[in-house]
Amino acid sequence: MTILDGDGQHAPSYITDFIAALKTNKADIVIGSRFMETNNTIPKYRIGGMKVLNMATGLVGNIKTTDLQSGYRAYSRRAIEKIKVINPDMGAGSEILMQLNDSNLNVVEIPIIVRYDIEGTSSKNPVSHGFGVLNSISRLITEKQPLLLLGLPGVAFIVIGFYYGLMLLRLYNQTGYFSMPLTLLAGFSIIFGTFGVFTGLMLKAISRFATK
Repeated sequence: MTILDGDGQHAPSYITDFIAALKTNKADIVIGSRFMETNNTIPKYRIGGMKVLNMATGLVGNIKTTDLQSGYRAYSRRAIEKIKVINPDMGAGSEILMQLNDSNLNVVEIPIIVRYDIEGTSSKNPVSHGFGVLNSISRLITEKQPLLLLGLPGVAFIVIGFYYGLMLLRLYNQTGYFSMPLTLLAGFSIIFGTFGVFTGLMLKAISRFATK
């Protein structure tokens, strides 16, 4: 099965290339990459947003491809049978790719040219669309990798809290002055960080229990 945008940005002539890639590479998913084709003139504001979304999707799914946000894709029968999509919005594309490793699916890319000179190709503002996809990815990361989203920042806040605590003790030892701002910074950082770590551990435990 091949899917593509119906607004004229994707050329249907690539469909044969997608089918050939599915067969010759024994791929489960074929992605049309805009970054593998040098003739693409992608708006700069889109490139920045796509790279952020690519990084977020690739981080949780452990995927190393150039254009994870491409909407031009082909799926094998095996992929269709294994992938379970819950997200009803634009985050579904990222949700699919995050299931690659869990489902042991193979993905390949082929170069495509996408047209950005067509007026009225999207019903959504690119900025709001990007934030919507990022929000969907964040929810998926919370479900699949809660320690990455909550635990790691929690540890960072704890370290920051201890740093402010050491500054507070040094200031008190040197001057006898007890700084309330440093006390609040140290206290809130440690409490917030500890809450993040424990929440991440709890969600990780729940996630493991739910998948058994």
